[in-house]
Amino acid sequence: MSAEVAPGPPRPLGDGAADMWGSRPSAESAAAALATPVVTGTQARTQTPGLGEQTPQAPRHRPPPVRKTAPTRRLQPGDLICGACGEGNPPVRRFCSRCGESLVEAEVVKRPWWRRLLPGRGPKTVKVKPGQQTTPGKQFDMKLAVRKIFRRVRAAVLTLILIGGVAYGALPSVRHSVNSKVDAIVGNIKQKVKPTYVPVHAASHVANMFIPGHPGKLAVDEFTNTFWLARWNPNKEPMLTLNFAQPTTLKEMILYSGDSANYVAYGRPSVLHLVYSNGSSATLTPTDTDKPQTIAISGATNITSVEIQVAGVYPGNSAPTVAITEIELFSLKL
Repeated sequence: MSAEVAPGPPRPLGDGAADMWGSRPSAESAAAALATPVVTGTQARTQTPGLGEQTPQAPRHRPPPVRKTAPTRRLQPGDLICGACGEGNPPVRRFCSRCGESLVEAEVVKRPWWRRLLPGRGPKTVKVKPGQQTTPGKQFDMKLAVRKIFRRVRAAVLTLILIGGVAYGALPSVRHSVNSKVDAIVGNIKQKVKPTYVPVHAASHVANMFIPGHPGKLAVDEFTNTFWLARWNPNKEPMLTLNFAQPTTLKEMILYSGDSANYVAYGRPSVLHLVYSNGSSATLTPTDTDKPQTIAISGATNITSVEIQVAGVYPGNSAPTVAITEIELFSLKL
């Protein structure tokens, strides 16, 4: 009887070696045993605990860029205009109500200049300085009081202008009165800027002394080939009195000194003292020239007469005398 042989441990198989049953493994099966299996995404979600099948999601699109458009609300003074989208926001906001941008550098809506002339409407916002009391009745604000007075005065002036404009257009008498006053004001301004003078003629004239052939009237006859001639004595000054038909206001004098034909033959006035009928007086100092000279007159307002006294002379070649060829007086044109 033959003895049974116990099977021993299997021997390792080498290349081309047969297994215990006597069959040899193929090259494809050996390579497959060494390769790592690849798991797809669907298989991974199926095999991973807690992950199941998910519904496909629509792709997310980026928001379109913000464009500057017209504001959706009526802008008010003090509103903040967003620099990104152009939306108007109340002054209390920090970020735009439409696009969410910061309003730190936003443009502030200003009040039109013509609205500043109109009376204010609605509540007013007053800026409070740090540490300033805001409880009513605790502190008097001078600036606020001045603003209130200014607004009231402005409203009253605008009301008067409106009423005056309506009256000017509807009532001819008011229009005529206003035009007359405006013309008078414009005339006064023109006279101050560029005055216009008109000649004033004496209705009568009297000289206290004269040399025969040269009476005082020759000084106001508007001719330059005749002259008034008188002896000059400092104790008894030559004087020419001119009377006017109606009250007048003198502003200028044009003086022709001496004898126009022989200038140095007689003395010429160096000082003229003028006494007016209104109680005022003035002193004039002509220059020694054979040319006509214009001298300003002051104090001769609404006068009816003037006394022209020769208080000093430039000496001539003959005995102490004084000669005046012509005196022309002028008043402002009204």
